[in-house]
Amino acid sequence: MKNTQISVVIPFYNAKETLGLCLANLCKQSVKPDEIILVDNDSDDCSKEIVESFVNDCSDLKIIYLLCEKPGPSAARNKGVDTASGDWIIFTDSDCIPSLNWVSDYTTHFNNEKIGAVAGCIKPYTPTNMIQKTLSLFTLPENEKDVIHDDFTIDKGLYPTANLAVRREVFESVGGFNVNLKYGEDHELCAKIYRAGHKIKATKNAAVEHIHRKNLSEFLKQSFRFGTAHPFEVRHLSSGRFIFVIPYLKVNRVKKGTYVWIDLNQADKKVLGFILLGLIWWPLYILGFVYCLHLCFFIRKMAKNKGIRARYAELPFLTSLLILKSFCLTAGRISHSLKYRVFCL
Repeated sequence: MKNTQISVVIPFYNAKETLGLCLANLCKQSVKPDEIILVDNDSDDCSKEIVESFVNDCSDLKIIYLLCEKPGPSAARNKGVDTASGDWIIFTDSDCIPSLNWVSDYTTHFNNEKIGAVAGCIKPYTPTNMIQKTLSLFTLPENEKDVIHDDFTIDKGLYPTANLAVRREVFESVGGFNVNLKYGEDHELCAKIYRAGHKIKATKNAAVEHIHRKNLSEFLKQSFRFGTAHPFEVRHLSSGRFIFVIPYLKVNRVKKGTYVWIDLNQADKKVLGFILLGLIWWPLYILGFVYCLHLCFFIRKMAKNKGIRARYAELPFLTSLLILKSFCLTAGRISHSLKYRVFCL
């Protein structure tokens, strides 16, 4: 990729706790990007000072600092791209730590002219408390293999901007990010790329480590906001979609004029179901206890597979947090179903 110019765009807002870690690894890349564009979304903490220190420490890199007063990462990313000169734009966030071969890994996927975007792998940064452990296990799943998509099915083929490279001409042709969206703007961008006739490649390399939220309030807000994006996606990312999920069965198909997404396989739905059964006949409450016990061992197994330490004493708390996360996600879905005239549960 000798002639390919690469721009890295990172929006940030009050990111003093994570921005330094993100920038430190950008400075150590085995293949340097041609420019790094840092877009300040009008922070009022010391984030700007961290950027200034980074500029002094990495004088061999072209670093551009921009201020974007319009709130929201979409506006910040669009402003970054407007300034960028690269053929490919690599997006990440201020709470993500790129691997040292991050840019190098991305360049190996840029030769295919049919590919409009490449989605790198997102791994969890070592969690420090149970909230971060829950998010590490059940948010932003890792890409397990390299795969090329030419379309999406709402729950597959759409990728977050925490680690996404987009061909510059493709980004501009589809109009960039929708600044009116607070959540789901990255999925909408992917959908527009497909509609324009391009493919998206997901890769298990080009990895970043995501530092998850560790505050309960932020944990709950994030889960709710993720849920609010789902009705929008069902309504506006296809001509109609019917998704129905129960244990051991999943239906996901295009159905013009129908906008339904029902997922009864989530933890909160199952817990609620067992509570209702217990109201009918109280001994059935034992099923809810058995299910929660099953979740404990399920979480233990997942944590072991991901290399995350989950002590036995933590399992009931992790299970409770997973159920709480599911309830917040469902609440977000319900709250915006009426707004977008869909049935999303």
